[in-house]
Amino acid sequence: MRIWIVEDDTKRGPFEVFAVRERIERGELTGTELAWHEALDEWTPLRELDVFESEFARVRSGPSPVLPPPLPLKPHPFLRLCGRAFDLTLYSLLLWGGMKLLGLDLLGAALSPLFNILSMLPCFVIEAALLHLWGTTPGKALLGIEIRSAEDEKLAVGSSILRALRVYIIGLGLLQPILTLLCGAFSLWFTLRNGLAPWDVVGRNRVRVAGPTPASLAIFVLLFLLILGLLVLGVFLPLALELQEAYPQGFPAVTAT
Repeated sequence: MRIWIVEDDTKRGPFEVFAVRERIERGELTGTELAWHEALDEWTPLRELDVFESEFARVRSGPSPVLPPPLPLKPHPFLRLCGRAFDLTLYSLLLWGGMKLLGLDLLGAALSPLFNILSMLPCFVIEAALLHLWGTTPGKALLGIEIRSAEDEKLAVGSSILRALRVYIIGLGLLQPILTLLCGAFSLWFTLRNGLAPWDVVGRNRVRVAGPTPASLAIFVLLFLLILGLLVLGVFLPLALELQEAYPQGFPAVTAT
């Protein structure tokens, strides 16, 4: 289709449609100009031609506002670390306290590296389920932290499981002392540099950190101290005394069981 246009009482053209669109976007044509193409019976104001309706609509609405880029992500590593510590301590109390109530061999479990590795896997399965269902965990919830997908939705089952496994391996080094220190140092450096932890970058997750309210922070501190106290006094201290009694000559060589 080729367009004829009347400008300054002079017939000009023919113009290709794309050329007319460009002139409209540049503001050279107001739409009041008479125009004609072979499918029309008479000269018609340019703005009334269907082919240019969207161009004039954009011109009437004005240019799109220029929005500033999003603020850089604040990593909040200390807050997130506190939430993680709370969740791990709560799980440890449930695990070791439950074993003690059931009369299981705590000493043998404590001396088994394999048990120490595998015993934490249910913790991350539970975390994956919580992130999928509610987008947060007990520690994160009290500190106003929420994990969302790139589409700002709750994580799918597979995504939440993969994230939990990445945290366990990359972030905590399978909770083995030397690996935990190395992985923790790397994760802290990466998070401060990129605004997100490695596992959230890989999973394209978003971390919302609203921060705790005074009430939720007080509850967090009180619960954390209570849980930690129960774990130390009710489980680990008796376990240490049992270990000292069983091996008065020194700590035995640890062997996998």
